[in-house]
Amino acid sequence: MAIAEAMRDLTKDIAASYDLRVAGIGEIKKEVKGLQGEAQELVKGFHSSHEEMAAKLREELSKSKGSLKTDVRGMLNDFQTAHKQASAELREELSEAEKNRKSEVEGILRDAQELVKGFHSSHEEMAAKLREELSEAEKNRKSEVEGILRDAQELVKDFSVTRGQASGQLRKELEEHRREIKSETAEILNDARKARGETKADLKEASAAWQGLASTMQQKRAGIKVALKVEEAKVEVSEEEAVAKAEPAAVTPEIAGLKDRVFEYLADHPDGTRMVELEREFDVARIQMARMLKNLMGDNKVEKRDLLYFAI
Repeated sequence: MAIAEAMRDLTKDIAASYDLRVAGIGEIKKEVKGLQGEAQELVKGFHSSHEEMAAKLREELSKSKGSLKTDVRGMLNDFQTAHKQASAELREELSEAEKNRKSEVEGILRDAQELVKGFHSSHEEMAAKLREELSEAEKNRKSEVEGILRDAQELVKDFSVTRGQASGQLRKELEEHRREIKSETAEILNDARKARGETKADLKEASAAWQGLASTMQQKRAGIKVALKVEEAKVEVSEEEAVAKAEPAAVTPEIAGLKDRVFEYLADHPDGTRMVELEREFDVARIQMARMLKNLMGDNKVEKRDLLYFAI
């Protein structure tokens, strides 16, 4: 900043001195022009007086030729003397102005040289300071880089430890999830076996009923009166019994999604919904729907009033 200000001051001084030189030369030119004008006026006056004098001389010529010549020579001599004096004064003034101008220019040049020397000196000082600051900054930068590297190494170590812990936790969760899936799969297989057994029993009963009907029809065609035996139909498990017997189902992504849909359905039916309606809506067996509702009631999301289920 100091160098820039010094350079600006130098340029201002040079510009100001140039204006002063130009102004001084202009003043000299004005003075010269003034002197030339005065000389011209003097010449004009001389011509005018010469003409007047010529007229007078012509008038007096006839009177005195000798005295007229003498007077004319005297006037010419006076004019030449005055002209020489004026020229000498002008030359002297111009010489003095030139000397003053040279002196001013030399002074300005000396000041400019001193300013340039000061500029070089301050530039060298600034360069030395900058080199010193750069060396110090380089040392600080190396120290900061080493610190950053140390922090990065510590961060990598912490990340490795955290990753190991997270991996262990994930392995535990995956193992737990695998056990839950295995348990749920076994439960589904048991339900399927039970359903298959029930279906076989139903088919067997239907076959027996059909055979009994065929035998009865044959006897009737033969004219034998036979009382039709009708076996009692098996009673379907009631809603209360299904809920009482149901065990909470393991929460898998599919079960969680179904739970959410059942809860939303109950929330959209604030007057309550029976289990049989939920079975038809979601096409789910009664025992599975009972488990689902038991989970929701355990989560305090659903409550039962008589035979109706409500979202809380």
